[in-house]
Amino acid sequence: MAFLIWNHSTSDGSTLVDDTLGGNEPLLRINELTTDSHRSEQKGFVNLVKGVFGTFRNPTAHAPRIEWPISERDALDLFSIASYVHRRINDAVYKP
Repeated sequence: MAFLIWNHSTSDGSTLVDDTLGGNEPLLRINELTTDSHRSEQKGFVNLVKGVFGTFRNPTAHAPRIEWPISERDALDLFSIASYVHRRINDAVYKP
């Protein structure tokens, strides 16, 4: 379900994150949002996803490059973060 929402949105980058995961009543919820701790976790996740977009997506999306110089260590860390983000989004609950 989460993929379908992200795939059919006309938003991109941080706007996409805000539209789907942000606000008081997010469309995709990574938890129940019933406590302050839950709401804080959701907000932190929003910031993490925006950070991933800004750190790893934007340099390659906005500047033409044949190669992207990245160390093996950084690439492995990126895959770990991306895996975490994808898993949490895939497990998120859709609340229209």
